[in-house]
Amino acid sequence: MAAVARTLLQRELEGCFLTLIGGGPEATQLLAQLAVDLHIAYQVSSYNLDARRPPNIMWTQSPCDAFLVVEGGAAGTLEYLQNDALPWNYRGRYVFFGDSCPRDLQHLAATRKMSKTEHVIFVCGGRGAGLEVWTHWLYSPRPWRLIGYASHNGLTRLSPFFPPKLADLQGFPLVVKTFAFAPSVFGTVAKEETEGPKGEKGKSQQEEEEKAEEGGGKGREGGRVFLPVGGQDVSFILLLAKHLNFTVQWRHPGPELWGTLQDDGTYTGVVGQVGSGDGELGVANIFLDILRTRYATFTYPYTYEIACFITPAPQELPPWISLGSPFSVEVWAALVATLLGASLLGPLLARILDLPKDMPMFYSWGRWFAYTVGTFTCQSQKVPLTDRLRLASISLQLMGFVAAISFSGNLTAFLTTRNVEAAVRSLSQLDGSGLAVVGFSNYWLNFFLASQNTHLLSLARKYRAVADTLPVFR
Repeated sequence: MAAVARTLLQRELEGCFLTLIGGGPEATQLLAQLAVDLHIAYQVSSYNLDARRPPNIMWTQSPCDAFLVVEGGAAGTLEYLQNDALPWNYRGRYVFFGDSCPRDLQHLAATRKMSKTEHVIFVCGGRGAGLEVWTHWLYSPRPWRLIGYASHNGLTRLSPFFPPKLADLQGFPLVVKTFAFAPSVFGTVAKEETEGPKGEKGKSQQEEEEKAEEGGGKGREGGRVFLPVGGQDVSFILLLAKHLNFTVQWRHPGPELWGTLQDDGTYTGVVGQVGSGDGELGVANIFLDILRTRYATFTYPYTYEIACFITPAPQELPPWISLGSPFSVEVWAALVATLLGASLLGPLLARILDLPKDMPMFYSWGRWFAYTVGTFTCQSQKVPLTDRLRLASISLQLMGFVAAISFSGNLTAFLTTRNVEAAVRSLSQLDGSGLAVVGFSNYWLNFFLASQNTHLLSLARKYRAVADTLPVFR
């Protein structure tokens, strides 16, 4: 084992961070000394790959992580690889040292972790005295392939030990979970299967299957076939299938669509079914968030969207409201304050200055109020005889002239345009509007509840999950 490990570390795993798992103290000490001799950074776990006592290691250390696993028993290894909840580095390079390859590998090929890990080889006893080197092949009718032999003289390679296994899937069928959601996916769920005479397929079924094949493949779930027509996500899958050479089987995920987190900790819909192995891929305008990454592996985002609220269109206001529209509330308040201030200060100023030459109207608060109103409405007014009052009167008339011209000009503009309610442009306005919030499933509700924003927490209390938003828009 040491000679094989040395050759692999020197030729195939150069520059990788090394992790040693299992085999007991003797095996780990031997491999650790080998790592020291080759100046390789490493970590050690003497415990086997066992679900009941998982290795206490860091599974991700560098862009290239190599794992040398000495099997303590095929049953324990199989149990660990079947448990999705246990940690695993799907991008790592694994070398398993076992006993009997043909017998053990058939069981390991069907495990979830092994079916999603590209670089794995097994060094184990073969039919003769030497060792055989096997690798698993993703999405292939032949999941395990013999790639070399090992002996005390070294390794004999029949083919590369860590080849790119996803470059060409050789037409292998992959199940893609999706549903109609414009503009990402256009399509429909096919009708139920029908059979013609003597068990032959009905004409409608044959036509649907032909359409599915033209769209890149077909797929079933409970007799349901999804027939894609187009869309951004459909084009992405077809482009991926062309370059990786696989056949697409389109399947509808059922009524849960994207999926929701259940009370028992499981996830439903596209995310849950892909995460549990019921499908290899899932597309349908799926948002990437931390919660969903616990149940399925996501690609790097290839589209970005901004989440927003859709509110009812602002209603048209009655025409008479246009009379108050030319000025804002602040301007109207300033005009009223000016009107009242001038009505009070004018007679007070005349009495303080004791100006007997001026007309009696300038000594009355009521007449001063009427005088100020006339000034602001551009009505001709008498000018005081005293210079001091005349200066104040002229300033007031200039102010009234400016206000009257501004009001008439703005009023003309508002009367010739459609006057509508103010649009909702902030979370505070949306919260104060009293509108109920609806959305698909409880996806957004979880975001609202996790937020520290008081308005979002308030909207969470008004949230209502619906399966179809079309009646809401109607």
